[in-house]
Amino acid sequence: MVDIGTGLLDQQMRTTASADAAMATLEDARALFEQRGVRGLTRIVDAYGEDIAGVLCRIADECEADLVVMGTHGRHGIGRLLLGSVAEAVLRRTEVPVLLVRRERDLDEIPPGL
Repeated sequence: MVDIGTGLLDQQMRTTASADAAMATLEDARALFEQRGVRGLTRIVDAYGEDIAGVLCRIADECEADLVVMGTHGRHGIGRLLLGSVAEAVLRRTEVPVLLVRRERDLDEIPPGL
């Protein structure tokens, strides 16, 4: 027997938790923009099932963005080949300048010579 009600409730709870986490992250970004005197736009987009890079490029165009700033995991080698790179796809598709930012930990994981 399958309890459909519980599955739907669990999915709703996960969706709500994800939305809450997204809102908290955007509030942090807004606060940083304000502290630094940077004009910026934060926005949540429901893009379930869509190509993420395409959605990001579309939103940048809609907002008439001057710059897109993205975090990247800094994958390389086979990991990058297998997983692909949203950041790389955005770089290739958009006309808007893109600034990629990696965490220090990611920089430490890149082997010398790459």
